[in-house]
Amino acid sequence: MAGLSPLRIEAYRKLAPEDGLAAELRRLEALDQAPSAEPLPETLLLWESPTVCAVLPRGGSPADHLCRPAEPGLPVLRRVSGGGSVLLGPGCLNYAFALSLERRPELLDVAASYQAILGALAALLALEGVSARGSDLTWGDRKFAGHAQRRTRRGLLHHGTLLYGFDLNLVSQTLREPARQPPYRAGRRHEDFLTNAPASLDALLAGLTRLAGRLTAERE
Repeated sequence: MAGLSPLRIEAYRKLAPEDGLAAELRRLEALDQAPSAEPLPETLLLWESPTVCAVLPRGGSPADHLCRPAEPGLPVLRRVSGGGSVLLGPGCLNYAFALSLERRPELLDVAASYQAILGALAALLALEGVSARGSDLTWGDRKFAGHAQRRTRRGLLHHGTLLYGFDLNLVSQTLREPARQPPYRAGRRHEDFLTNAPASLDALLAGLTRLAGRLTAERE
């Protein structure tokens, strides 16, 4: 069996969105390529884009996700996971766990993995009214965080964006209403469905750090 090592937390930093997405993918590739006799490089990456951009899932055309006309000069990027389109920018905390499926077979089931990771995060944030619903985190009945996953033979990339100070008007101006919606959305438009977290950036970073510590402790 591959060796054990603590989950490494990388310090929060500002990254250009293309660099942040590339860094997430590199962490996943490092897991897949690690020699089986060496400790597996599990990580938590924390970053924020200083500029606004649209990030589309790996499937679908830009026209499926973006309003017409799209914001002039808006960068449009792709990520390696599925799910829906998102806007990133100031006030959006991005995080990515690169986790070993060899060390964590309980995460092989997709629904169970979301429940385990997001349920723990919601509890560790310790904010009244915050809960995990599927691949989302909500405050009351409004969403402030969305997540997606990419799985390889040995690794899991679980990444998400937590809104804490984002200009939500930009979402309605830029992104189409998604064709697939969770039942609790009840057909609401972006402006009636999304919200910023009732927490500061520091509080969100502290919650994610506590989650990384719990994930480490569970393997020891």
